[in-house]
Amino acid sequence: MPNVVLLILLCSMASSYAAENDQSIIIFSSSASDQQTGPEPLVFNFLVEQLEDYHFQQVHAGVDRSLQMLSNLTEGCIRNVVKNPQRELFFDYSLPETLFLGVKAYLSPRAAQFIAADEGNTIDLVAFAQRHKLVVGIDKERSYGALIDGELAKLPDVNKYVKEGIESEERMAGMLLANRIDMWLEYQTVMDNYQQQHLPNTRLRNYYVEGAARFIYSHIACKKSANSAALINKINQQLALLYQDDIYYQAHIQFISDKLKNSFNEVFKLFLAEH
Repeated sequence: MPNVVLLILLCSMASSYAAENDQSIIIFSSSASDQQTGPEPLVFNFLVEQLEDYHFQQVHAGVDRSLQMLSNLTEGCIRNVVKNPQRELFFDYSLPETLFLGVKAYLSPRAAQFIAADEGNTIDLVAFAQRHKLVVGIDKERSYGALIDGELAKLPDVNKYVKEGIESEERMAGMLLANRIDMWLEYQTVMDNYQQQHLPNTRLRNYYVEGAARFIYSHIACKKSANSAALINKINQQLALLYQDDIYYQAHIQFISDKLKNSFNEVFKLFLAEH
């Protein structure tokens, strides 16, 4: 019932805005509220300021719920999402909105006690979880890119615990730190923040995952429509300008801990060279 009520409200909003201004866009965010941290809100707010011809009506919902709602709307967008082939069938994507150090696999403190330290620094996710009988936490609404999403899908039921909902990411990190799951895949900066909050004096054993990119992008994605390409083009124009401004670098680096700054700076140089 709540989804039905929200859908009716969104359709009403879309109709009323269209009547007043054909440049009005409903844009979904996967955050629980507008009290977000990290680079994405800063970058998005900059874009909103520059795109004066558009009125963005923001709605906060989980990724799955946002995609479900968008399927019933003529047009609309979603912030801070990772590309994957399934989504690209229905959405036009912007240039990268933000960039992250790539995902790594983190062991819980308890699981690390039972696994030899000489496993190397890169693992085959499925083989590693099965060999050590690990339970891997999976956030149903997250995408880590097509390859890693595919690897997670291969895990047998006995080796995974699936959680969904707006706050599932934070809950899953808490479960890892409390030894309630054995492994969790997370972006390095995000996990570093969680660890500093909850277990600042504990070093979590972690591994690169075979096939995972060393850095990954988030994007603004707009449902394919008569107007989506024009909007994405205008967003891209502003992003291209922003990349060359120190504002973009500062929006990211302020959330990077000292121990990850060298890694991020290397990634950022590669990013600028490509864009």
